[in-house]
Amino acid sequence: MAPLSQFVGAFASSCALVFASAIAYVLGLCIYRVFFHPLAKHPGPLLAKVSNFYAAYHAWVGDIHVDMWKCHQKYGETVRYAPDRLLINTADALRDVHGHKSNLPKATTYNALIHRAPNILTLRDKRQHGRRRRVMCQALSDANIATFEPAIVEQVKKFVAVFAKLPRDGGDEAWSAPVNVSEWCDYLTFDIMASVVFSGKYDMLESAQYRPVLKAILESNVRMGTLFQYPALGHWKMHKRFFPAAIAARSVFVSFVTRMVGDRIKLGKSQTPHDVFSFMAKSKDPETDQGLTLNELGAESTTLIVAGADTTSTVIAATMFYLAKFPQCLERAQREVRTAFEEESEIRLGRKLNGCTFLLACINEAMRLAPSVGAALWRQVQSEDGMAVGGHFVPRGYDVGVGIWSLQHSPEHYPDPFNFCPERWLVESADERSKILAAFSPFSRGPRSCVGKGIAMVELLLTFSHLLWSLEFKFPEGQEPLGNFELKEHVTGAKNGPVLQFRKRQLHGL
Repeated sequence: MAPLSQFVGAFASSCALVFASAIAYVLGLCIYRVFFHPLAKHPGPLLAKVSNFYAAYHAWVGDIHVDMWKCHQKYGETVRYAPDRLLINTADALRDVHGHKSNLPKATTYNALIHRAPNILTLRDKRQHGRRRRVMCQALSDANIATFEPAIVEQVKKFVAVFAKLPRDGGDEAWSAPVNVSEWCDYLTFDIMASVVFSGKYDMLESAQYRPVLKAILESNVRMGTLFQYPALGHWKMHKRFFPAAIAARSVFVSFVTRMVGDRIKLGKSQTPHDVFSFMAKSKDPETDQGLTLNELGAESTTLIVAGADTTSTVIAATMFYLAKFPQCLERAQREVRTAFEEESEIRLGRKLNGCTFLLACINEAMRLAPSVGAALWRQVQSEDGMAVGGHFVPRGYDVGVGIWSLQHSPEHYPDPFNFCPERWLVESADERSKILAAFSPFSRGPRSCVGKGIAMVELLLTFSHLLWSLEFKFPEGQEPLGNFELKEHVTGAKNGPVLQFRKRQLHGL
């Protein structure tokens, strides 16, 4: 028995030594990260200084964009939001990180968002990203976007008809039953993007067949947002235990995307569709004379549909929320649209619609208060000697970012920043306008800005011009909100509401 007892004793001692060593290593690592790390001088939550778990938790909960703002309120201009990540809440930092002169690549954490192949949102290689972007910018030129106006208007009219046909007690003067518009905004933008990009007819506005796909995207985003903040969870496969529903949802989404691409390829064999896919297939990068491969075409097209639909839908819902909350703004925007266009059939892209400056101001103000992507889009410093970002030195190999929601609520750029004030966008002073725009980044900016910004703005202007021309809407009596439009952010903003009532316009021309 002596050898056995000796073995057990030795094994127990070894386990104790390993455990003690692990504790010592973790403790030593924490001490290093808090006191001796190159970013140690910057304040931040203690857990954030020692682990990415802090950011991952807030991404999972969905309040990461607001938490970044809270951290700046508590700690100041710079916040250490993870062991190797620094937040800087200034317009100068936004310019240095995302401006046209910025040479900062996307952080390695973007690899966590790649499923099968990288797309323009996840590509870190500057040359590959530049090649794809130059091809896509040709396909999404203003001239090409204008040709999609009939397809966009077709879906917008279906969207307006949904609310015009809601059940009501009484005639046209009666208000409809309350309806949550958030899902209808999702259906609208998905139908628009599927039609414009793939010539696809999935008819989510009129049929429930494919609507579960949108719920699958939202569920999948919870997992992706958490991994974006803490990629190591993916390496250890722990995410499979934490997010089984999200992984199942991703399978639903991937199957649908595969079907969309297959449907479009099949369609192209029998006819020549007029869509973004066709434009991209014909376009070549002027610098390399290369086009996109079939796999790249599929990846970028589906990215345009999913990312474009999700983000634009949020802007529509947020703008409807604020217009309903501030009836004087709604009335002014309605009057502007109804004065510009005597008949709904006259509404089209061009000088008159561009002249609806108050409507555009309302959309911009809604995007400021509720940006579709409100957290930081991390970039990595790679220059040998590090670099100054917004006046703060960041060493090589570390990530830096600007919380978009936080900066767009800065009183330095937006007095009374939590108040919906479209008039701030109508200032005539060049200096005042420059100050407002310096902190405004709903589509990001620079060489990595949203390639679909042009088509998103066309969707927004056409949607609201038709909606405001045809309908009136309001919050149900006694249910007017006290606060602002709230989003849960994982990868992009997830919304719920607003719940509104509708009726047809009451006075012609007003």
